[in-house]
Formats: sequence, structure tokens, C-alpha cells
Amino acid sequence: GQALKVADQFRIHTFISTSDVHVQQKLKKEFADVEAMAIHAVKHARKYTDDVEFSCEDAGRTPIDNLCRMVESAIKAGATTVNIPDTVGYTLPFELQGIITDLFNRVPNIDQAIISVHCHNDLGLAVANSLAGVMAGARQIECTINGIGERAGNAALEEVVMAMRTRHDLMPYTTNINTKLLRLGVIIIKLSLAEIFEFNLPGFSIYLFCLNCAQQVYKASNFSLLRLKTKRTTKTNTPR
Repeated sequence: GQALKVADQFRIHTFISTSDVHVQQKLKKEFADVEAMAIHAVKHARKYTDDVEFSCEDAGRTPIDNLCRMVESAIKAGATTVNIPDTVGYTLPFELQGIITDLFNRVPNIDQAIISVHCHNDLGLAVANSLAGVMAGARQIECTINGIGERAGNAALEEVVMAMRTRHDLMPYTTNINTKLLRLGVIIIKLSLAEIFEFNLPGFSIYLFCLNCAQQVYKASNFSLLRLKTKRTTKTNTPR
């Protein structure tokens, strides 16, 4: 927080595991203890900035009661963005859409935060899952140019943008992405990382940490936060 004070605008992003397997096997704690840790982290981050994001790691495999409880607590503690990640690329689109819908219907203070999705592409569903989240009410997508990311990658920024532009009839959202510059960035990075792209495919567990390379090529971090502009609807399903 102190190091970022010189920035005109910055965000602190904190997270903790919420699924049973992560809480029990990785953290070796009770869920109540993990919830308390999350609250403490968010409150501490708010000492430095009003822009705090909290992520429920492995949200896709988290029991919905626990997920609702964690989201409510994080928002109450001061999180202004709450991210729902499909950390291991396990969730199907209809499942993720159901999770986001349940959160909007069950978390009483959800209107006080932006809901985000962060999807991995292990089953080739990162873009589909991200769009499903938007259809259910998410208004931020965490994605990467060309889908570059660990294991099989993340949701591809260019695919998300063009899907929403092409199907604006069902997804009437604005991203403010300059598609001409985006296309140029996609081409440059693909040419620069051609050998890696052969292995960055769904079904392959290979870690690809390419942000530094992407920064040198594109003069910016490869990782993107795609914010959508529309009126928020709470506690109701978005019409399909």
C-alpha cells in the first residue's frame, strides 16, 4: 500500500481459498477461520485505498452457502470488487451462470460491489464461462491477450470483446476496447511467442508465465480487466 501511494489510482487485490478441498487440504483450517482472514485482509487493504478487490479462490467448487457467506463478508469489510474465479478450469458455463445468479439473489449487500469473473481454459471454456458470468450479472472480466496464462491459459480478451460486439443483441454492453489496436497486439504477441502457443492449449498442464515478455513486446501488462458499462440489476436473472 505504501509503495503504491505515488500512483494517481491503484487497486489492491487480495484473495483466499474458499472451496472445501482448498480450505481443508491446503490451508488446513476451518471455514470460519478463513473467513476471518479474508475480512482482516480486506480491512487492511482499505487503509491504503478505496479500490479493493477480493477473490474467492476456487469459487467454482465452493459450496454455495459458503460462497454467499464469504462474498457478503468481503463486501461488508470494504471490498468494492468481488471476483468469482474458476481457478482450476473445472466449471461449465451453465454452472458458473448459476453461481453468479445465486449470489445476486442471496447476498443482501451485493449491490455495493462489482462482481467479476476470472476463468481458466483447462477445458476450453474460459471465454464461454466468462460470457455466462456476464449474462448473469458480472460486470468485470479478468482476461489476457491471446488467453496467455498458467496451464491452458485464461479467457482471451480479443475473443470476449468480439463475442460481445457480434452478439450485442444478447449482451448489450460497452467495453471501450479499441479493436484495431487490440488486433495489432494479438498479432505481435502471437508472432513473438509462436513456440509457446503450440503448448498453450486446453488439456495441457504447462505453466506459462509470459507477462514480462508481453510487457516488452506490447509495452503493457498482458493481463487485462475488462469492465462493462450497463445498468446493474440486482437479485433478478438477466433476461436471455
